[in-house]
Amino acid sequence: MISKADWTQYLHAIRKREIDLAFSLLPEKHFVSGLEIGAGDGYQTTLLTLHIDRLISSDLNFERIKESLKIPKVEYKTVDADSIEGVFKPNTFDFIFSSNVLEHVRNPQKVLKGTREMLTDDGYAVHVIPSRHIKIFYLLFYYPNLVLTATNRILGKLKGKPFFQGSSVDLENNINVEGKEKKSESRLKKFLVPTPHGNFPGHWEEFRAFGRKSWEKIFTESGYSIVAYAKGPAFSGYGFGLNLCRKLLEHMGVSSEHIFILKKMSQFEVDTWTYRV
Repeated sequence: MISKADWTQYLHAIRKREIDLAFSLLPEKHFVSGLEIGAGDGYQTTLLTLHIDRLISSDLNFERIKESLKIPKVEYKTVDADSIEGVFKPNTFDFIFSSNVLEHVRNPQKVLKGTREMLTDDGYAVHVIPSRHIKIFYLLFYYPNLVLTATNRILGKLKGKPFFQGSSVDLENNINVEGKEKKSESRLKKFLVPTPHGNFPGHWEEFRAFGRKSWEKIFTESGYSIVAYAKGPAFSGYGFGLNLCRKLLEHMGVSSEHIFILKKMSQFEVDTWTYRV
């Protein structure tokens, strides 16, 4: 098989950098009670437990988590992020975290407003979300990755493996198309044509939504003040393509993610901001 960077190691390295960057910006480094929205494969949960005494990790599907990554003291709770409002009592957590989740929900403001009520007055929310650079990288490297994937699938078919593996097309990247309305398209077409990464009708709408100002507007309208901001690591989303020039790109200001540190506004601040708008 033709190889590229091991996807798991590649993704875990990115997730660790996210956590390190986020906690370098936080005035507080340790928290009593935390909520993780979206567990992924469970690796980032293990990093969060180093900073949080009691952590609840919420996700719609925990089947992706390996037993080796499960932490006994963590409470794993099945929750649809789109329906998280009211799941936990107000003022429950002094830390709330998500990484690459908000772009996939149907209504980010509803999710943010719902979790805002769960955050203590002196607590912090950290949200890591895609930037416009990653959108460009997804499209730019889609076909090189497709060629590599197809080559491996052909070589695999020669060994008796199916070309289309699994119930859905798996491009072996972190593009998540679950939860979207699926059109009646052939597998070949879905394999050949890139789809939006998140919950957006098209690539242009997604590109616009991934801008820093667009995210800031959503956070403010949801009742949060922005305490700190950082550009996240630069990566392609496919496990190859940027490793050799990552440092140069980041020195030039290129990043694939936004990292926002937030606190919830007081009700007076919310009312004042709403009146001003």
